[in-house]
Amino acid sequence: MSSGDQTVEVTLRLSKDRYEQIQQAARVEHRPVEDLLGSLIVEGLDSHASAREILEQVSQDYRARLAREGKL
Repeated sequence: MSSGDQTVEVTLRLSKDRYEQIQQAARVEHRPVEDLLGSLIVEGLDSHASAREILEQVSQDYRARLAREGKL
């Protein structure tokens, strides 16, 4: 995130085990927990978007194949 980005504060509910896992990862990476959580959310959203794009492309390719074969 660039320093010019606007930010909002959010509240999360996590299991104690999951929070401890995040704390450990933040210690290993020498980062504040808040920064790591922000990065994890962004990476998750990027990954979700990428997976959706891949599935949309596969679906489009499949429909095109069915159309070529006269099965659509």
